[in-house]
Amino acid sequence: MKFKQKCLHIVGGKKSGKTALVEWLIGGLKKKGYRVGALKHSMHNHPIDREGSDSYRMQKAGAQPTVFWTKEGVGIFFGKPDEFQIEEVLQFVYKDIDILIIESFSAAEGPKIVIDDGSGGREQFKNVIAVVSEHQPERGLPVFGKYDPQLIRFIEDYFNLKS
Repeated sequence: MKFKQKCLHIVGGKKSGKTALVEWLIGGLKKKGYRVGALKHSMHNHPIDREGSDSYRMQKAGAQPTVFWTKEGVGIFFGKPDEFQIEEVLQFVYKDIDILIIESFSAAEGPKIVIDDGSGGREQFKNVIAVVSEHQPERGLPVFGKYDPQLIRFIEDYFNLKS
């Protein structure tokens, strides 16, 4: 899947702290005035909607997409769209952002920051631009501590972001 937006993938092992880092990056970039989008990818089966809810029943009846809209927000549910549909929807949803932070979509194209929790396995990721680690230094790539403010600066420079 290719994105037209500037995308940064945060990847690493299970329970390595990806979500916490993504939250911190979003907050840090927002404080600097950037419009940040987020996407969480999972290879596991997770329910997208609550079984038995009205929107779930509408989906099961064949509606695609199904939208759930409240004062709290909007949810758009697709069954199993093809990749072209997904790309079209995501291009529209993220059209007004400065950067998209993607958690756990390691197979997708695009630059990646790997969280190295010391368990190894960094070699499985392609397009790695930096490493977040509290362990031994990485050779040949920039290494940052988990909540190092220089990581925000690195992302700004890498993507040529202007606040």
